[in-house]
Amino acid sequence: MRCVSTRPMSRNETPRIRQTSCTDPKDKVYSLIGHATDVAPDQLSIDYNKSLTDVYVDVVRLHVFHKENPTIDILGHVLTLPDDITQQERANSPMPSWVPDWRQRAVKSPIHEDPVSSDVASYPYDPCPGTTIEAYIMDGTLELRGIVMENLRIETLTGSWYNDDASENLLTPRRWYDDFLSNGDASLDEPVRRALVGNRTTTVPGKQAVGRTQDDRMVDWDLVGMENAQLDRLGYRKKRMMIRDVTHVCFRRRMAMLTDRSIAIVPIGSQTGDQITLFHGGKALYVLRSIPERQDTFRFIGECYVEGLMDGALAELNTQSGRTAGLVRMI
Repeated sequence: MRCVSTRPMSRNETPRIRQTSCTDPKDKVYSLIGHATDVAPDQLSIDYNKSLTDVYVDVVRLHVFHKENPTIDILGHVLTLPDDITQQERANSPMPSWVPDWRQRAVKSPIHEDPVSSDVASYPYDPCPGTTIEAYIMDGTLELRGIVMENLRIETLTGSWYNDDASENLLTPRRWYDDFLSNGDASLDEPVRRALVGNRTTTVPGKQAVGRTQDDRMVDWDLVGMENAQLDRLGYRKKRMMIRDVTHVCFRRRMAMLTDRSIAIVPIGSQTGDQITLFHGGKALYVLRSIPERQDTFRFIGECYVEGLMDGALAELNTQSGRTAGLVRMI
C-alpha cells in the first residue's frame, strides 16, 4: 500500500496533503485529490510519468485556475525555511519558491484563514478589494498581477517561533513584544499586541464573539498569564481562544518592523530587505525577495500580516500615488 489516508478530501482540504504518509510523495496528492468530489478529471489527472515538481505544480494550478472559484489561497501553504534551520529539515529537490512542498511535515496555518472556520465568508482580510486574480504559470514561473512595494521592506526581525515549545504561555510572542518595547517607545504597545492576534476579535467555536471591544483585538498579557483556576468560565474560554489566535497567526513566523515603522507578522524564512507585495484577489499580503541576477524576478517567501494595511488601505495608497499593478514574476 503506497499511502495511508483515512477519508477522501475536497479541494478545500488540500492542507491534508502535508499530513498524509506515503512512500511515493506523488501519492500525497493522488491518494486524496483523486477522490475529491469537487475536482473534475480535466482539472487534475493522475499521471505517474510526471515529475514530482510537475505534480505539485498541478495542485497550484487546480486552485489558481479553478473554473468556479479561482484563488491564490494555496500560496499560504508555502513554508520557506530560514538558513538557521538544519539542512536535514529541508527537503531534497526543492520546488519553485511559489509551490508548497508537501513533503515538509511541518504544520503552518495560512495567515488568511479563520482558525475556527474554513468558510471563505470567514476570511478576515481583504487587502485588495474589488480585484480578481490574473495568473500565468509556465516553465516553473508564476506570474500574478500585483504591486511589489519598493518602499515597504523588512527593516528589523525578531527571532523565529519554529518549535512548538511553551506555546501555552506564548513565551516566544512575549519575547517579540518585549524586544519591540525595549527602547521605551510606548506607541508600539497596541500595534504589536494587535499584530500578535492579527487584529481579530476573540471568538469561540460557533462563531460567537467573546466581547466586541477594541481591547479584544489585541493580546491581553494579564489574561494570558493568569492561572486557569483564577478565571471564571468566560475568562477561561477567552484565554484559550486568545492563545489559539496568537498561535494561528505567529507560529512558524517572525515579527518584523517595516521601513515605514509598520508592525508585521512575516514568514519564518524572511530576511531584512524583503519586500511587501499586494496581489489582485489575494486575502493576505505577501513577502517577496528580489533576485539580483534576474531583473524583475522574485522568490516567493510567503504570506504576511501588516498592521493597518489588511483592509484595502495599501491598495488605496497605491491608487492615490498613481501606482498601477503589473505582472509580478516568481520562480
